[in-house]
Amino acid sequence: MVSRATSVDDAIRLADDAWNELLEYADKGLSPDYDSMGDYLYDWYTSLPWDTKGVEVAIKYLLQKPDDDFNKIVRTLKLDMRAELQRELETKE
Repeated sequence: MVSRATSVDDAIRLADDAWNELLEYADKGLSPDYDSMGDYLYDWYTSLPWDTKGVEVAIKYLLQKPDDDFNKIVRTLKLDMRAELQRELETKE
């Protein structure tokens, strides 16, 4: 589902929802619905706002999440999410 944020608060809410889902996969493992982490990320990004300003706000907000969250994702999903988000942000700026 493509999400549209109408305010900064909406962008942050959508970012938190997406982040919490990612952390849940970090706890439980990737859903069998996905063949790869890349497939999951393709869907995951659609949980963020789709407008340029909204996704920038969401990614900048997510990059401030605790190191423990990022470390858990690296450890369990073998994904450097901080680097992934930074790359995505660079494409938006």
